[in-house]
Amino acid sequence: MEVALVLLVAVAAGPLNCEGGDGKWYVEGVTSFVDGRACNTTMKPTVFTRVASFVPWIRETMARN
Repeated sequence: MEVALVLLVAVAAGPLNCEGGDGKWYVEGVTSFVDGRACNTTMKPTVFTRVASFVPWIRETMARN
């Protein structure tokens, strides 16, 4: 997968989107921490959480609601 350029302006839960080999775009991560000035500020990297780690919980929550 190729990592897409993502513009995040201090917004938690912004997406990290990647294009799959099938040409479709997938959400691979969400921002966990973004410096208040902008993403990838020097010495203040943007931190992502891997979405795949939460897929079972997401499916269970969606099924209940």
